[in-house]
Amino acid sequence: MGALMNGMNLHGGIRSYGGTFLMFLDYMRPSVRLSAHMGQPNIYVFSKKVDLREMLPESEMNRLWNEIHEAARLEGRSVFEVSSALGMMVYNQLARVGHGAVGSVKVGFDLLNDNVLEYYASSLAEMHRKGYYQSILEASGPYLTGLALLFQPSRETYTEKVLKGKPFRALWGKIRGCCGGKKEAPPTPPASAPGEGG
Repeated sequence: MGALMNGMNLHGGIRSYGGTFLMFLDYMRPSVRLSAHMGQPNIYVFSKKVDLREMLPESEMNRLWNEIHEAARLEGRSVFEVSSALGMMVYNQLARVGHGAVGSVKVGFDLLNDNVLEYYASSLAEMHRKGYYQSILEASGPYLTGLALLFQPSRETYTEKVLKGKPFRALWGKIRGCCGGKKEAPPTPPASAPGEGG
Protein backbone atom coordinates (compact mmCIF):
# COMPACT_ATOMS: atom_id res chain seq x y z
CA MET A 1 0.00 0.00 0.00
CA GLY A 2 2.77 2.42 0.85
CA ALA A 3 4.57 1.69 -2.42
CA LEU A 4 1.35 2.34 -4.34
CA MET A 5 0.90 5.63 -2.53
CA ASN A 6 4.44 6.67 -3.46
CA GLY A 7 3.82 5.73 -7.08
CA MET A 8 0.54 7.66 -7.23
CA ASN A 9 2.20 10.78 -5.82
CA LEU A 10 5.13 10.47 -8.20
CA HIS A 11 2.77 10.07 -11.14
CA GLY A 12 1.09 13.34 -10.17
CA GLY A 13 -2.42 14.68 -10.18
CA ILE A 14 -3.36 13.02 -6.91
CA ARG A 15 -2.52 13.28 -3.23
CA SER A 16 -2.64 9.80 -1.79
CA TYR A 17 -3.57 8.67 1.66
CA GLY A 18 -3.89 5.27 3.22
CA GLY A 19 -5.02 3.85 6.48
CA THR A 20 -4.59 0.59 8.31
CA PHE A 21 -4.13 -0.70 11.82
CA LEU A 22 -1.02 0.34 13.72
CA MET A 23 0.13 -3.28 14.04
CA PHE A 24 0.80 -3.30 10.26
CA LEU A 25 3.27 -0.39 10.42
CA ASP A 26 6.23 -2.78 10.35
CA TYR A 27 5.17 -4.06 6.92
CA MET A 28 5.01 -0.50 5.58
CA ARG A 29 8.15 0.87 7.21
CA PRO A 30 10.35 0.81 4.04
CA SER A 31 7.71 2.61 1.96
CA VAL A 32 7.06 5.17 4.71
CA ARG A 33 10.78 5.88 5.02
CA LEU A 34 11.16 6.16 1.25
CA SER A 35 8.30 8.65 1.01
CA ALA A 36 9.85 10.69 3.82
CA HIS A 37 13.26 10.78 2.07
CA MET A 38 11.64 11.76 -1.21
CA GLY A 39 9.51 14.44 0.42
CA GLN A 40 6.27 12.88 -0.81
CA PRO A 41 3.13 14.35 0.80
CA ASN A 42 1.58 10.95 1.60
CA ILE A 43 -0.96 10.84 4.40
CA TYR A 44 -0.67 7.73 6.55
CA VAL A 45 -3.37 6.97 9.12
CA PHE A 46 -2.68 4.21 11.62
CA SER A 47 -5.41 3.35 14.09
CA LYS A 48 -6.17 0.94 16.84
CA LYS A 49 -8.54 -1.94 16.22
CA VAL A 50 -12.16 -0.73 16.16
CA ASP A 51 -15.08 -2.73 17.47
CA LEU A 52 -18.13 -1.71 15.45
CA ARG A 53 -20.41 -2.90 18.26
CA GLU A 54 -19.14 0.05 20.31
CA MET A 55 -19.96 2.50 17.52
CA LEU A 56 -23.30 1.16 16.26
CA PRO A 57 -26.11 0.17 18.63
CA GLU A 58 -26.97 -3.51 18.37
CA SER A 59 -30.70 -2.79 18.53
CA GLU A 60 -30.44 -0.54 15.45
CA MET A 61 -28.44 -3.17 13.57
CA ASN A 62 -31.04 -5.84 14.40
CA ARG A 63 -33.89 -3.55 13.32
CA LEU A 64 -32.15 -2.81 10.03
CA TRP A 65 -31.40 -6.48 9.42
CA ASN A 66 -35.06 -7.38 9.99
CA GLU A 67 -36.16 -4.63 7.58
CA ILE A 68 -33.76 -5.95 4.91
CA HIS A 69 -35.25 -9.44 5.32
CA GLU A 70 -38.76 -8.00 5.05
CA ALA A 71 -37.85 -6.00 1.91
CA ALA A 72 -36.37 -9.14 0.34
CA ARG A 73 -39.56 -11.08 1.09
CA LEU A 74 -41.83 -8.32 -0.32
CA GLU A 75 -39.73 -7.86 -3.48
CA GLY A 76 -39.30 -11.59 -4.10
CA ARG A 77 -35.52 -11.19 -4.00
CA SER A 78 -32.75 -12.70 -1.92
CA VAL A 79 -31.32 -10.86 1.06
CA PHE A 80 -28.04 -10.63 -0.86
CA GLU A 81 -29.71 -8.85 -3.80
CA VAL A 82 -31.48 -6.35 -1.56
CA SER A 83 -28.40 -5.66 0.55
CA SER A 84 -26.29 -5.18 -2.60
CA ALA A 85 -28.81 -2.69 -3.97
CA LEU A 86 -28.85 -0.90 -0.63
CA GLY A 87 -25.06 -0.79 -0.65
CA MET A 88 -25.11 1.00 -4.02
CA MET A 89 -27.76 3.42 -2.85
CA VAL A 90 -25.90 4.22 0.37
CA TYR A 91 -22.60 4.61 -1.51
CA ASN A 92 -24.25 7.17 -3.80
CA GLN A 93 -25.49 9.10 -0.77
CA LEU A 94 -22.03 9.02 0.81
CA ALA A 95 -20.45 10.21 -2.43
CA ARG A 96 -22.84 13.17 -2.60
CA VAL A 97 -22.18 14.12 1.02
CA GLY A 98 -18.41 13.66 0.75
CA HIS A 99 -18.29 15.33 -2.69
CA GLY A 100 -16.54 12.25 -4.06
CA ALA A 101 -14.21 11.88 -1.08
CA VAL A 102 -15.92 8.77 0.26
CA GLY A 103 -12.67 7.23 1.41
CA SER A 104 -11.32 10.26 3.22
CA VAL A 105 -10.66 9.70 6.87
CA LYS A 106 -12.75 12.60 8.15
CA VAL A 107 -15.75 11.89 5.96
CA GLY A 108 -15.50 8.16 6.60
CA PHE A 109 -15.41 8.39 10.39
CA ASP A 110 -18.02 11.15 10.63
CA LEU A 111 -20.43 9.24 8.44
CA LEU A 112 -19.81 5.93 10.17
CA ASN A 113 -20.48 7.50 13.55
CA ASP A 114 -23.49 9.59 12.61
CA ASN A 115 -25.26 8.67 9.43
CA VAL A 116 -24.63 5.25 7.94
CA LEU A 117 -27.63 3.61 9.60
CA GLU A 118 -29.80 6.57 8.61
CA TYR A 119 -28.66 6.17 5.00
CA TYR A 120 -29.53 2.48 5.03
CA ALA A 121 -32.92 3.23 6.59
CA SER A 122 -33.69 5.98 4.05
CA SER A 123 -32.53 3.72 1.19
CA LEU A 124 -34.84 0.96 2.45
CA ALA A 125 -37.74 3.41 2.61
CA GLU A 126 -36.93 4.55 -0.93
CA MET A 127 -36.84 0.94 -2.10
CA HIS A 128 -40.25 0.32 -0.52
CA ARG A 129 -41.61 3.44 -2.23
CA LYS A 130 -40.09 2.97 -5.71
CA GLY A 131 -39.63 -0.77 -5.88
CA TYR A 132 -36.50 -2.88 -6.30
CA TYR A 133 -35.97 -2.43 -10.04
CA GLN A 134 -36.44 1.36 -10.10
CA SER A 135 -34.07 1.69 -7.12
CA ILE A 136 -31.44 -0.43 -8.88
CA LEU A 137 -31.88 1.58 -12.07
CA GLU A 138 -31.30 4.90 -10.30
CA ALA A 139 -28.47 3.67 -8.07
CA SER A 140 -26.56 2.05 -10.92
CA GLY A 141 -26.56 5.18 -13.11
CA PRO A 142 -23.12 6.43 -12.02
CA TYR A 143 -21.60 2.96 -12.49
CA LEU A 144 -23.04 2.59 -15.99
CA THR A 145 -21.76 6.04 -16.92
CA GLY A 146 -18.30 5.07 -15.65
CA LEU A 147 -18.35 1.84 -17.64
CA ALA A 148 -19.38 3.68 -20.79
CA LEU A 149 -16.42 6.05 -20.35
CA LEU A 150 -14.07 3.20 -19.59
CA PHE A 151 -14.88 1.27 -22.76
CA GLN A 152 -14.99 4.13 -25.27
CA PRO A 153 -13.06 3.11 -28.39
CA SER A 154 -11.27 6.46 -28.52
CA ARG A 155 -9.97 6.07 -24.95
CA GLU A 156 -6.35 4.96 -24.76
CA THR A 157 -6.02 1.84 -22.61
CA TYR A 158 -3.41 1.49 -19.89
CA THR A 159 -1.77 -1.27 -21.93
CA GLU A 160 -1.40 1.12 -24.87
CA LYS A 161 0.08 3.72 -22.55
CA VAL A 162 2.57 1.17 -21.18
CA LEU A 163 3.56 0.02 -24.65
CA LYS A 164 4.22 3.64 -25.61
CA GLY A 165 6.26 4.13 -22.43
CA LYS A 166 4.16 6.98 -21.03
CA PRO A 167 4.00 5.87 -17.36
CA PHE A 168 7.72 5.11 -17.31
CA ARG A 169 8.63 8.49 -18.80
CA ALA A 170 6.39 10.25 -16.29
CA LEU A 171 7.87 8.27 -13.40
CA TRP A 172 11.43 8.87 -14.60
CA GLY A 173 10.72 12.59 -14.87
CA LYS A 174 9.40 12.67 -11.30
CA ILE A 175 12.40 10.72 -9.99
CA ARG A 176 14.80 13.06 -11.81
CA GLY A 177 12.89 16.02 -10.39
CA CYS A 178 13.17 14.63 -6.85
CA CYS A 179 16.91 14.05 -7.30
CA GLY A 180 17.51 17.57 -8.57
CA GLY A 181 17.97 16.61 -12.22
CA LYS A 182 17.03 19.04 -14.93
CA LYS A 183 14.21 18.30 -17.31
CA GLU A 184 15.49 17.66 -20.75
CA ALA A 185 13.91 19.66 -23.53
CA PRO A 186 12.18 17.48 -26.12
CA PRO A 187 14.32 16.99 -29.23
CA THR A 188 13.49 19.33 -32.08
CA PRO A 189 12.88 17.75 -35.46
CA PRO A 190 15.60 18.44 -38.02
CA ALA A 191 14.85 21.28 -40.41
CA SER A 192 14.12 20.16 -43.94
CA ALA A 193 16.63 21.10 -46.60
CA PRO A 194 15.59 23.77 -49.15
CA GLY A 195 13.70 22.34 -52.02
CA GLU A 196 12.45 19.30 -50.08
CA GLY A 197 8.72 19.03 -49.57
CA GLY A 198 7.72 18.78 -46.00
